[in-house]
Amino acid sequence: MKITKNIAGKVNNQEVTSYLLENDNQMQVTILSFGGIIQSIKVPVNGKMVECVLGFDKVEDYLSDEYREDYPYFGALIGRHAGRICKGHFVLEDKDLQLSVNNNGNQLHGGVQGFDSKHWTVKDTFENADNCGIVLTLHSPDGDEGFPGNLDAEVTYTLNNENELSINYKAKSDKTTICNLTNHTYFNLSLNKGETVLNHHAQVPSDKYVPIVDCIPTGEILPVDGTDFDLREGKKVFENLDNSFIRKVGSDEVAAELKNEDGSIGVQVKTTHPVVHLYAGYYILPFKNESVKKSGKNAGIAIETQGFADSLNHKNFEPTTLKAGEKYEHTTKFKFDF
Repeated sequence: MKITKNIAGKVNNQEVTSYLLENDNQMQVTILSFGGIIQSIKVPVNGKMVECVLGFDKVEDYLSDEYREDYPYFGALIGRHAGRICKGHFVLEDKDLQLSVNNNGNQLHGGVQGFDSKHWTVKDTFENADNCGIVLTLHSPDGDEGFPGNLDAEVTYTLNNENELSINYKAKSDKTTICNLTNHTYFNLSLNKGETVLNHHAQVPSDKYVPIVDCIPTGEILPVDGTDFDLREGKKVFENLDNSFIRKVGSDEVAAELKNEDGSIGVQVKTTHPVVHLYAGYYILPFKNESVKKSGKNAGIAIETQGFADSLNHKNFEPTTLKAGEKYEHTTKFKFDF
């Protein structure tokens, strides 16, 4: 196990560091201090290192006008609240709250300057015989993007020798607020072949899903039986997949599994979050930038473990409320098979 630190470049005139985590099986994960971005995940297949996620080779390109115009959040940490909040509005403790809006009149993934666009502080790195990792922290002040409370977030990335990348999310606020953290990495396990993810096989053992209209949850929780969203036995990824699946809370079973066409690379996802959201990248634009690994429609699939999007606007959704002084904590594990 080892960690290699490098200066990756500058974003908004501030230096960005990269941390390369490598295990004894040659699996490599690169994390950026900007946005807590997973810039790269590489695994060895037949003697060659194969890239498994979307992103840019150059750090500066994460802030390019082309990329930000229809922003897909490649590899970024998402906060304070993952998913869309209808019209950026909700009621909390009998108070009407209006957040910033950044997506067709709604708030998406924390607003105009969410956690994805912040420089995170590297609190610690660790390295031993079994694992290595990095601890990132961020302070979000009261009123940030309209959210109440001073919120302190801490995210720990850990790579072990079982080829498992875990992400541990923690947060605490001095006022009651809402909190829903995730990571927005897009996987493409056939990047070495230049293919889309439409030949990938996805399996989600969930019995229920959340339907959407215009990308906003309807408030219903419906059975997957007889729908395109029945992924219990697995099927090929379809182009407009963009839905949340309800995990069986308390179960330690795999929440989602993805394999490339020939089965040479796979990833299993386990999480403590109640929801796993699959987005097959339907709206990813084709970027002209030479440092992008792959872009365009269905270039990758995001597996976002999180709480319910728009939770406080639907009574039957588990709320994402974080009370003052209470601790928010969730863990997600991505186990690679190659």
